Amino acid sequence: MHTYIHTYIRTYIHTYIHTYVHIYIYTYIYIPTNVHTYAHTYILTHTHIHTYIHTYVHTLKHTWGTTGTSKNKEIIYNKIPKSQIVQQVKQQSIEKWQTQWEQTTKGSITKQFFPNIKERLQKRIKLTLNFTAIVTAHGKTKPYLHKFKIIDSPDCPCETGNQTVDHPIYGCKKLQKEREALISYIAKQDAWPKEKVNL
Repeated sequence: MHTYIHTYIRTYIHTYIHTYVHIYIYTYIYIPTNVHTYAHTYILTHTHIHTYIHTYVHTLKHTWGTTGTSKNKEIIYNKIPKSQIVQQVKQQSIEKWQTQWEQTTKGSITKQFFPNIKERLQKRIKLTLNFTAIVTAHGKTKPYLHKFKIIDSPDCPCETGNQTVDHPIYGCKKLQKEREALISYIAKQDAWPKEKVNL
């Protein structure tokens, strides 16, 4: 830019300098109004402008850098990468989902397993009918079937209490072997009993 302005102004110092510089600076460079006025006055009041061209260019560059930027530069530097926009929208969606999840009165059992939406989305879980029945308390659990009068009793076949979601995990005698395997696995990292969110 420095070399271009220097050569151009020195070449057209006579007939066309006023018109062209006025149009060029205002229309194409898009510098702030106060810098445009300064350039216009400077060019008109100095007969031997080529003598002062270096001072003018450095002043222009300094003023431009401290009082504003060109429109073209604003457009370039204000652009946001698409990936960043996608990430922001995704984060906002998760935050909104989390708020709704915390405020709803539904899904109370599922909340015990997955209270945090972001953490749940980061987990790779193979969904099965049994898994869904456990984390939702819906499906082939005795209390659920009893609720709709499909069976006569909500009691577990082990005869030690209702077949709630907690019962197969923490108390059912018929699942003692499976529970011991789960306890052995978790004991490597933490103590038993674990909260359902940490299972």
